[in-house]
Amino acid sequence: MNYWAPKRPSIDFVVAGDDVLIKLSGTVDVSSRDEMKAAFYLAMVTARNVVLDAAELAVVDAGTVMLLSQTADHLSKRGRSLHVVNPRPSVRQLLITLHQGSLVADPHEPGDPHVAADD
Repeated sequence: MNYWAPKRPSIDFVVAGDDVLIKLSGTVDVSSRDEMKAAFYLAMVTARNVVLDAAELAVVDAGTVMLLSQTADHLSKRGRSLHVVNPRPSVRQLLITLHQGSLVADPHEPGDPHVAADD
């Protein structure tokens, strides 16, 4: 008999110059929050802008969203930024519900080379 169990998170990051890309996958909740804090701390001390790729992030809890918010505030006070890209609909909705929708980068902002000018 198979039971569904949340996938442990995978946190990968790449530092390139003044930027860092953090790729999350699986389930991020209270049991893995220390790993997230460590990744964000490293990003804050080594990068100017943080991009969080959430395409493979299946589940995130409210506490983790608050950690994202606190990290974004910390970076903003230092002239840096944090943006979430490619969130699944459930992750996007939780961010919006918790008043953190501004963290989600708009893929159709002017200047995006993947969007036609007349869209």
